[in-house]
Amino acid sequence: ARPLQNGLFENEVLVWLATGRNEKMKERFGCSCASFLYIGDLFTYVKIPSGISIQKAVAIYLYRIVDGVSIYVLEDIFKVPAKTISMVFNSINTYVYNVLRPIWIVLPNEDEMEDSAKLFYGLRRLPNVIGAVDGTHIPILSDEIADINRKGVSSVNCMAMVDAHMIVRHTTSGAPGSISDITERQT
Repeated sequence: ARPLQNGLFENEVLVWLATGRNEKMKERFGCSCASFLYIGDLFTYVKIPSGISIQKAVAIYLYRIVDGVSIYVLEDIFKVPAKTISMVFNSINTYVYNVLRPIWIVLPNEDEMEDSAKLFYGLRRLPNVIGAVDGTHIPILSDEIADINRKGVSSVNCMAMVDAHMIVRHTTSGAPGSISDITERQT
């Protein structure tokens, strides 16, 4: 997707929300106007850096997730300093992990594990598998040596496990970038 025109973020997004331009919202942020506003409501209690509305923080967060652009591209698009964008990500990630994850992401019970194992076996002939795990490094601004990953970039390690129905069953977030995936899986 092409970047938003510089300096027009609030005007474009607020117009799209006010006029129900779901196609524009889905193109930019991967969700409808109603979902965007619902996400904003979920994040009402997130400590967002001053000078940024919750809607703008959600837009920054979703834009990064949908397009995978760097913090510096976000800085140019949203006219917000990179350090503030990093603080937005940290605040939202912390809130999702500490508040929303325990409510929405629940480990499977025995019946669900058995069902998932049967489905994985039926799909790929993988015996006794109840989930799939993957992780990624989220770039951050940090001077801490522990945050530098094997590629020399400061990051935090985030991982998720899904069952055979693609339901997220477990997540971890926030381990320093220097922590390997295998170490992260053991936590």
